[in-house]
Amino acid sequence: MSVLGALALVAAAATPALAADNTPPTKPTNNHVTAVTETTVSLAWNKSTDNVGVTEYDVFKQGQFMLKVGGTALKATVTKLTPGTQFVFTIVARDAAGNASGASNTVSVTTPAQPAATGSVAGMVTNKSSGAPLSGVKVAYIVNGAKKSTTTDSSGHYIIGGLPPATYNITFSVKNKSSSATATVSAGQTTTVNASM
Repeated sequence: MSVLGALALVAAAATPALAADNTPPTKPTNNHVTAVTETTVSLAWNKSTDNVGVTEYDVFKQGQFMLKVGGTALKATVTKLTPGTQFVFTIVARDAAGNASGASNTVSVTTPAQPAATGSVAGMVTNKSSGAPLSGVKVAYIVNGAKKSTTTDSSGHYIIGGLPPATYNITFSVKNKSSSATATVSAGQTTTVNASM
């Protein structure tokens, strides 16, 4: 064996092997909700500590992995959630060796229900003889069994918004005059119903 070879063996024997990192990070704390919409939940938490360093945080929903963020990120947003549903979230920290912390505290949140799609009815009420706009005409209708009404403005126009899709009977009345009409409302649409009295 050459002198160089012998020296290499001696050096290798003298160099201690690096100890494996088996120490997991501490569990994240103060996991909490910072924002919620019908389909998203935003979370934030306090950082974990580790003997080497935290490299990522994993976000779990009902125990199912959803996403991960970097070790310096202390927040995340979970998307594509179902409206009107309760969810439970936890956070787990990991280090470069793959050691995982225990789960953070759980946080429970219910996403708001998706607003019902509605439509509207709008139109103008005029004098049958002169064609002039009629102001102050009472425009009455029934929504989900409740009687409601509005009045025409100074230019004879009216608008009824927030109506669930359905067919409505609308009654127009002023002084000794009255008229009625039927309006079919579709979601996201405005149905025009004019009247002359």
